[in-house]
Amino acid sequence: MERYLLHELRLQNNAELDEKKSLDSKSSNIAGYSVTFTVLLFGFGSFLLEKIETTNQILFASITIILIICIFLSIFCVICSVRAFRLQEYRYVLTETKFFPENSLPADSDEWKKYLNTREIQSWIDDFPKQEDYEDFMIREHLVTLRYNVLANNNKATWIERAQVLFISAICVIPSILLIVLAGFLLEMLKVE
Repeated sequence: MERYLLHELRLQNNAELDEKKSLDSKSSNIAGYSVTFTVLLFGFGSFLLEKIETTNQILFASITIILIICIFLSIFCVICSVRAFRLQEYRYVLTETKFFPENSLPADSDEWKKYLNTREIQSWIDDFPKQEDYEDFMIREHLVTLRYNVLANNNKATWIERAQVLFISAICVIPSILLIVLAGFLLEMLKVE
């Protein structure tokens, strides 16, 4: 029975690491879209503010404030995306660092055997004389690792959700700018230079 549980836990840990890759990809994409949007918005806003003429300071201030808000929303989106991408707090059941005390190994992998930590290997052999002992240990380690990685993925997903909300908010502000500009032209309060 324990072997099946251990197998399922290994599969689930692999699924969480795959989820990490997917979340990293999403956060990277959102950051890229948002940076592009910010640059385009900044260019559009600069062009718009440079080319329009108005004597109505409230109208000009409204357009400027809305553009600034939109740019800030987009910048905060990038920050949230980068924050999601930056989170690297993942746990692994076994890492090679326990078995290779040297940080830098030679390029020739045949020589790596010389750098193995034989005391650590013997400790594992002594601690788990029976397969059941090893499986019990690995089940506990996989459960702790799984919980840790699920929480890390949830944290990434939370930051990605924030970035998505900010990005959508920034995009939704654009029509209000266009409506104000259109209303200004229709009411003859705005002119193009």
